[in-house]
Amino acid sequence: MRRMAFVLTAMFCLFVAGCGAKRDLASTDSAVARFHAQLDAGNFDQIYLDSGDAMKKATPQQKLVDLLSAIHRKLGNVKSASRQRFFINWGSSGKTIRVNYETQFDDDQAAEEFVFAMSGDDAQLIGYHINSNALITK
Repeated sequence: MRRMAFVLTAMFCLFVAGCGAKRDLASTDSAVARFHAQLDAGNFDQIYLDSGDAMKKATPQQKLVDLLSAIHRKLGNVKSASRQRFFINWGSSGKTIRVNYETQFDDDQAAEEFVFAMSGDDAQLIGYHINSNALITK
């Protein structure tokens, strides 16, 4: 009887966590779409202003603006983006979600990684990494 109660409790917890993960991924997907729209529009300062405290502590505004400007200049606008993987981490400082995208820009493809701190349904960017040959060779 105890075993059955344990199994049912575990299944319920997984179900609840799965529903929350789906909602969180929808929030991060929206945040990535907003990031790409701001990148395409050249709103690099707004990307910084919208980012979380961890990003602002790690990266001065002008350095992020310079990086994003170079990305936009060398790769062009985003044509499509497809989420490939995600990782959700529940830690003592809250929940973070890392999502990886394959993104097609006008001039080349890139692998992007976004790290978000979750606060309710709000996803705040706290990390961004990009890999593309065009960023080096162009």
